[in-house]
Amino acid sequence: MESGNIADRVAVTSVTYFRKESEVDLTRSKLALASVREANRLGYHVYLIDGGSYDGFLEQCEQEGADITLVSGASFSQRTRIGLKKGYDSLKDVVMRLEIEKTPLISQIEKMATPIINDEADLVVPHRGDLDSYPPAQRAAERFGDIWFKELTGIEEELDMWGGTRVWKRELTRYFLDETIDEVCMGYQGKPDNWSHYFVPVLRVIKDGWRVKSVPIDFNYPREQASLEEGDFSFTDKRLIQLVSITEALRRDIVRNNACPNQKTSQVTFQ
Repeated sequence: MESGNIADRVAVTSVTYFRKESEVDLTRSKLALASVREANRLGYHVYLIDGGSYDGFLEQCEQEGADITLVSGASFSQRTRIGLKKGYDSLKDVVMRLEIEKTPLISQIEKMATPIINDEADLVVPHRGDLDSYPPAQRAAERFGDIWFKELTGIEEELDMWGGTRVWKRELTRYFLDETIDEVCMGYQGKPDNWSHYFVPVLRVIKDGWRVKSVPIDFNYPREQASLEEGDFSFTDKRLIQLVSITEALRRDIVRNNACPNQKTSQVTFQ
């Protein structure tokens, strides 16, 4: 264990669902396996909630030390909550939600968790920097989304919300386990929620006055994944759908719960 006591205090959670007939999924599954292997080497316990990946993938992850739960047919948000509940029940001080195929994140776990362990923050939103390693459409959509979130909430500086990684003290897990988010903020074209379940809770955390910290991390989008997505309109279209779906979910929650914080009272701090 190279991360010392930090690794003992962090529960890492993620969801997977990789199909063998998809070149993109096969690439992502190899990256995910590499992440699990690296996390295990560093001493982190990874909870993987899988929706029915191809034969062999889960067995390899389990051999590399991951805690596997197979839940075929469950939605993305349902699987996420199962993982977060496992993280919460582990009694570790810090719970983390990340995309396991983003392999460079693993080396940054200690940096992301330390402000919470040191009681400098209640929730951390890592900041990935300029996103030069991302496909152009994704870079543009995510940066616009972050600007939009800043103006929507009135926070003083920009959080890298579209990065997707969230890290928080254990007691805040209740915000992320709220199943009613799925009912109010349905996904694209009325499908089960895909993304709002990890965006709306941050809005509520800010509104309730918890300390939110932006922490810069060293991160590059895996080149193997970017090369498959660049120039593929289906991914460009997905980024637009994500932007519209997520912003609409956040807008609905503000209207429903009067969740928009006041800029003068929100406790967002930046390194």
